Amino acid sequence: MKNCPVYLKSPVDAFTVTETHLEPLRRAFPEWRFENCVSREAFIEKLAAADAVITWTFKAEWYALAPRLTAVFTPAAGREWIAADPSSRVRHLFGHFHGTIMRESLLWMMLHFTRAMSKPLEQHHAHVWERNGLSSSRLLTGKRVLIIGYGAIGKQCGRMLSALGCTVVGAGRQAHQSDGNAEKIISFTDIKTELPLADHVVFILPGGSDTDGIFTREHFEAMRSDAYLYNIGRGNCYREEELVRALESGIIAGAGLDVFGEEPLSPLSRLWNLPNVLLLPHASAICREYMPYYIEELIIDFASNTE
Repeated sequence: MKNCPVYLKSPVDAFTVTETHLEPLRRAFPEWRFENCVSREAFIEKLAAADAVITWTFKAEWYALAPRLTAVFTPAAGREWIAADPSSRVRHLFGHFHGTIMRESLLWMMLHFTRAMSKPLEQHHAHVWERNGLSSSRLLTGKRVLIIGYGAIGKQCGRMLSALGCTVVGAGRQAHQSDGNAEKIISFTDIKTELPLADHVVFILPGGSDTDGIFTREHFEAMRSDAYLYNIGRGNCYREEELVRALESGIIAGAGLDVFGEEPLSPLSRLWNLPNVLLLPHASAICREYMPYYIEELIIDFASNTE
């Protein structure tokens, strides 16, 4: 029997695997032993006999402890928690199911601003019946959305927004043919020419040196004053002070932010007190269905990468 220790523990309940979650995996692969490790120490002890692992994190020095290891599986979409294998013998399989979840979080943030979603709640709590409060709200339908970082998650968001009647423009490292949901897909170097046309600008970029500070003061100033910015990728793509300046000075209308350059966001950050900002605590993928979605995807990936 082959061994696959599982270490998926998190302060977030939705990101923590349970025995119930693992049942479909065990049924699909009866020749494998999937042991749910309750601590990092227990996980490390199991590495010597591990043929594969399922984990949130894997450090570079752990590869030497796992001579039989052939594959590391992780729900994470970002690469920063799984160290590269110095010997290049171990495959890494990252989660690619997040778009289905995160597109709903993006839609919620966009509707918060366009349809003035907070207004009815305020009136509800104040016991106020005032229909005119929504007269200044706007439709999302018909608006132009620039998605910067048009990868797996970006394409899911683009598909949703296109279905809602938005014109979608994707931006990636290189311009390429549209996927059928975006009007066009441009390169990062052409972003500035699209910004004056966009009603909404969405960041879904990975972290890392390649994306550090790629959105500058000049980019903010190229945006329309009635445009909104959203970030559900990583927070390193612009400097927080430049974003705050754009929000405070009216360069842009508002921002829905799920990720930040430093997390947790400092209590001293000016973003907390800006009325045109909606903040999430890096939570756009959190939901009850998270782990079942991952296990469903994992069964497919496991079958094709552990033969």
